[in-house]
Amino acid sequence: MSSTPLDRFPLLRSADVEHTREVIYHFVHRHPIDLVRPDDGLDAYINGRRLDRIGAAYLSFGAEARTTPGELDFYLLQVVLSGSYTVWLGDREIGARPGSAVVLSPGDDVRTWWSADCGLLCFKVGAADYQEHLAGLLARPMRERLRFEPEMDLLSGSGRDLNVGIIRPLTQRLNQVFGLVAHSVLVQQLEDTLLTGLLLAQPNTYSSALG
Repeated sequence: MSSTPLDRFPLLRSADVEHTREVIYHFVHRHPIDLVRPDDGLDAYINGRRLDRIGAAYLSFGAEARTTPGELDFYLLQVVLSGSYTVWLGDREIGARPGSAVVLSPGDDVRTWWSADCGLLCFKVGAADYQEHLAGLLARPMRERLRFEPEMDLLSGSGRDLNVGIIRPLTQRLNQVFGLVAHSVLVQQLEDTLLTGLLLAQPNTYSSALG
């Protein structure tokens, strides 16, 4: 794989399943991984960077795999860059390919399937951080938990605007060792841009209140 997002911040390249499990556990907490065909072996890539409220990572297992994260306690935007990705939220099945994304919310009970060539760009934010950001936009306390519609189209409409105008340039900036992301004030602005952009682009429980 010649070039991957966030490749200046490699966290893992491994053929060892247990080592890969340990690194993912450290980065996104519980995330059990099982190979569909263990004899195929693993060629896992993980690149990642943590800012203040947001963690960004690129993940690819290089083998057909299933994961069972269970119930989440954070928000997760997963952009499919290659291959096929399937998520089950309870009884609901969501299939995603390049040009689409999945937005997971706290309380979702998650199972996933990855094709051997699947690669995801992920942005993780804690529930308390996102809810505090939203409360600031609303200028009032939240009355119910923020939840997103999980299926997201990145090829048209507001999803395309988010992808082209925010996600791609943010990913490029995050791959810089120095520059804007070295300054705390500018990091907060970058994070605010992504958090607000996702709220405006993707249907959620506060879409009407945000206008």
